Amino acid sequence: LPTLKARHEYYLLLVKSGQFEAARSELDQILLKIKPTDAPARELHHSALDSLANLLVDTGEYDQALKQAEQNLAQVELELGPHHERTVSAINTLGYVHARSGRIETALEYFQDSLDRARDNFNETESTHYSALLNVGAALGILGRHEEALEIERQVYTILSQHFGHRNPSTLRVMSNKAMTLMDLGRYDEALSLTREILQLSRETHGQHNPVALQVQMNLGELLLNTGQHEQARDTLEEVREWRQRLLGDDHLDTLNATQLLGIVYRNLGETDRALELLERVYRGRNELLEPGHSGIRRVMRELAQTHREAGHRQQETDWMDRLVEKLIEFEALGSDRAMQDVLRLIELRAEQDQTDMLGGLVGQVRSALLEADQPLEEFEARLKEALKGIEH
Repeated sequence: LPTLKARHEYYLLLVKSGQFEAARSELDQILLKIKPTDAPARELHHSALDSLANLLVDTGEYDQALKQAEQNLAQVELELGPHHERTVSAINTLGYVHARSGRIETALEYFQDSLDRARDNFNETESTHYSALLNVGAALGILGRHEEALEIERQVYTILSQHFGHRNPSTLRVMSNKAMTLMDLGRYDEALSLTREILQLSRETHGQHNPVALQVQMNLGELLLNTGQHEQARDTLEEVREWRQRLLGDDHLDTLNATQLLGIVYRNLGETDRALELLERVYRGRNELLEPGHSGIRRVMRELAQTHREAGHRQQETDWMDRLVEKLIEFEALGSDRAMQDVLRLIELRAEQDQTDMLGGLVGQVRSALLEADQPLEEFEARLKEALKGIEH
């Protein structure tokens, strides 16, 4: 058993260094040698199964990861009880799988469940507790609840920095989350300063091209993009994309995320052909990897439409906006202000092109979809009237 525990620690080191194939081989050997009926080995068995779910989602195998995480949670809760460390960790992992698959609301529910159980049974300096708290904050940030996220990130940072220092991986992660939340709140100078500090610490701790450091570098690229420093953003993100291709391959989601940001940078630099090439690659990749209703597919469709608009390709912009709005209606995703802007932009395009027959059908579809989702029509009608003001049709 001590040998297997040591091998599991080695597996974790392989993952942290981005050696995913070697890590999977090591984990398979560990699972092969563990005897789950042996009581002393039970915790290690569940830890290894939990690791497998995390590895599957990190390498883009989302369906298998979800199945593994659900099976492991059911088994560990039955064998070790609802408040055991491994059970709380399994709940957290299931939330992580949902988060990486784009189901953030569902992920938040699991993270909150994990945190509730951890608060009653673990000290705040134990990873079972602070990992759940950190994940709750991250999910809140993605959902746009930035002030709530920032408050949690401050709590976690205080706990981790005081007990483990600034170079601890979890401390670096919460610092990174905090920087991105500051960016979302428009506090760019603070976010840039903090991100540069995190990048230096990450490289000194993990190495220049470790996956942890690359994620921080991508965050820096996004900040440079959002503050108009496009040439610096391009150079920063080109390096991230190159190393993610080497470590993960062209079609891994993390590579595609860097590619999308790079496409936006090239668009802002006026290189629309290069931007379209990169964004179309992201669209194809995400369609292969993600569920049809995933928000990541809609995001890249929106960027493609915007790029065609800036290139003066009105028909291509219309085609992409048409496909985007179809998805918004099909997957009942019209509730956000961003989605409503997409609908109104397509209506403007149809009106400009004098496609009145298609325009009437589109408006009717949107009205029906809003009614089915029990959302008020008044705001849509007012914005529709404003959007069509002065347009001949």
